[in-house]
Amino acid sequence: MEASLARTVLEAAPVCILAVDAGGTVCLANPTALGFWQDDLVVGATSLWSLLPRFELETMVPGERRHEPVSLRASIGGNDKDLVVFSVPFDSPQGHLTALFIRDETERVQTEHTLERLRNEVLVNWQLNSLGELAALVGHEISQPLAAMTTLLHIAREELQSASIRPEVLETLEGSIAQAHRASDIIRRFRALLSRETQYHSDVPARRLVADIEPLLQLQARDATFLLTIHVEEASLRCDAVQIHQVLLNLVRNALMHGRAERNPAVSIFGQACADAYRFEVTDNGPGFVNGWPSFDPQPPMDGGTGMGLGLAICRRIVEAHGGSITASTMSEGGARVSFQLPYGTLE
Repeated sequence: MEASLARTVLEAAPVCILAVDAGGTVCLANPTALGFWQDDLVVGATSLWSLLPRFELETMVPGERRHEPVSLRASIGGNDKDLVVFSVPFDSPQGHLTALFIRDETERVQTEHTLERLRNEVLVNWQLNSLGELAALVGHEISQPLAAMTTLLHIAREELQSASIRPEVLETLEGSIAQAHRASDIIRRFRALLSRETQYHSDVPARRLVADIEPLLQLQARDATFLLTIHVEEASLRCDAVQIHQVLLNLVRNALMHGRAERNPAVSIFGQACADAYRFEVTDNGPGFVNGWPSFDPQPPMDGGTGMGLGLAICRRIVEAHGGSITASTMSEGGARVSFQLPYGTLE
């Protein structure tokens, strides 16, 4: 019975299983391993190091039941694979052997790299937008006293030109006026740089727009123990994809932070092709909005919480730069809904 069970496990195991002798020759391989290496693996004739050149079999210590897993990268069939290898020494009629359990982690590693890249892109984009909001606010506040100072300097110059005063004083005054104009010009140029332009807008399929960030959305929902549901109707949208990614990520994050229900917390993304524009909705099944919150202006929440003021203000700025609007409401059945519209692109 034990032999039958071992044979069944060996043949049905979803991981590659090899048995290797002390000289590194593969003495046994299960069907998964044979399919993984195909013609490169011949039982009784293939050396382990031709399959896994970077694996050090000599580090195996006889007598230990199990060794720590080893992560390595190998070229399999011309493709780089990320593998995890578990080793278990055992004795057999053929002598001392080592069983190797090899799991292909390539897809998981690639997914992690993709998520890390998305995180970095979102973080950088978020920081730039936050900086843009702050710069616009500061620029607006500074431009007013600069304009007043320039006006006063002009008045002073007119008054002093009619008086008997040394030329160098007038030169100093002219220099002050020039520097005030220069400061105003710098602020105008900086605000123009931070203003929304449309050179990055392109036609993007709605489903692909969401699918590009779905792994990151699912990870955030899983970490918060929420069920995330996504249903997006297909349409061609004219937008800056990175900016809309930021809007969706921020709205989902706010739902995860503030929309927890007592049982089975859930958040959903719904995309619908309407008559005049495409509408996205992000909903949750939590308590909804309290005391009229949220506000899409950069101010703290009315309930004394944190984390939603500037983020929603940036969302509004992005959506309005696309020619749309953003609204929030508490649904009649409970839960919060935030929706925004985007213009259509040209269907191909």
